[in-house]
Amino acid sequence: MSRALILSSLCLAVLPTCSSEESDTSLTQVAGVPVTPVLAAPVAIENEQIHRLIQLQEGLYSGALPEGDAAFAELAALGIKTIVCVDGARPDLEAAARHGLSYLHVPIGYDGIDRDTGNAFTRVALEAEGPLYFHCHHGKHRGPAAAAIALRAATGCSTEEALAVLTTAGTSHDYPGLWRDVAGWTPPNADEVLPELHEVAQVADFTASMAILDRDWDELKALRASSWQTPEAHPDLDLRRSAKAFAEHYADSAHVIPAEHATDVVLLDQMQAGLQMAEKLQLLVEEASTPPTTAQIPALEEAFLELKASCKDCHKDYRNE
Repeated sequence: MSRALILSSLCLAVLPTCSSEESDTSLTQVAGVPVTPVLAAPVAIENEQIHRLIQLQEGLYSGALPEGDAAFAELAALGIKTIVCVDGARPDLEAAARHGLSYLHVPIGYDGIDRDTGNAFTRVALEAEGPLYFHCHHGKHRGPAAAAIALRAATGCSTEEALAVLTTAGTSHDYPGLWRDVAGWTPPNADEVLPELHEVAQVADFTASMAILDRDWDELKALRASSWQTPEAHPDLDLRRSAKAFAEHYADSAHVIPAEHATDVVLLDQMQAGLQMAEKLQLLVEEASTPPTTAQIPALEEAFLELKASCKDCHKDYRNE
C-alpha cells in the first residue's frame, strides 16, 4: 500500500472521533496509544519539574523545555515516550536517552506553522510512539501551537477546541501566525508526501543563534529578579558570565543574518543598536561591584530595559508575523 493510501486510512480511522455532538464515545489513538477523544478542556497541571505543563488529552501534553535529569525523569514518570522539540536549539538527546525517552525535532518560528511543518506534526501524531510531549523553550507559544495541530490531526477536533489549547497556555496574540495556522490547519491530501522526521533537524545559523540568545536572556532575567546577584534557586548563574555571554552571542548573531536580509538596512541598524546596548550592559556589569550596590543598580536597570525594548521592537518587525 502506498504512503498516501496508508495516511488516508489512518486519517479515516482517527479523524471522525471528536468531541462534537455528533461524535460517539469510541476511542481514537495518538501515536498508537488508545485515548479518549478530547478532554472537555485542556488541563493546566502544576508541576515543579515541568513548567507550563498542559494535558491536551490523554497521551498528549505540552510544556516548557525539560532542564536536567529531574525534568526528564518526571516526563518518564508521566509515561511519555516521545518528546517533540519545536525550538531552534539542539535537543538534549543524551539526557532523554538516560530516561528511556526519544526525541523528534521540528523547529518552528513565532510567525506561524507552514503547510509542510503542519504535515510533519500530523505525521508525529499518527506515527510516533506515544504518549507525546511537545515543547518549545518557555512552553507558552510555539509548543502549545504545535501540540494543538497534533491534537487536530489525531482527533479531528474542532477549531475552537484546538484554539482552547493556546488560550490555556497563555499564547500571546502578538503571534497571530500561530493562532491563524492552528485555526487553519487541514489534513494532508492523499497525494502529499509527509516530511521526514529527525532527532536533530538542520537549523539555519541565525535561528540557532537566536535560540542561544533566548537562553542567555532568561539567565539575565533571573539575575535581575534576584537584585542582580546569583539566585538561590540557580547557584550556577553568574552575572558577569551571563552578561558577557549575551553580548558575545549577540555579536555572533549579527554575523549570520540570513542572506535574504543581508541588505535590509532597517534590520541591520536594529541589530547594531541592540549589540551596542548588550555591550553597554556588559560594561556596566563589569564595572559594578559583586553584588552590585544600591547606587549601581539603577544604571543596570536602565540598560536592561533599553535592551529589552530593542529586542521587542525587532521581534515585532521580523519574528512575530
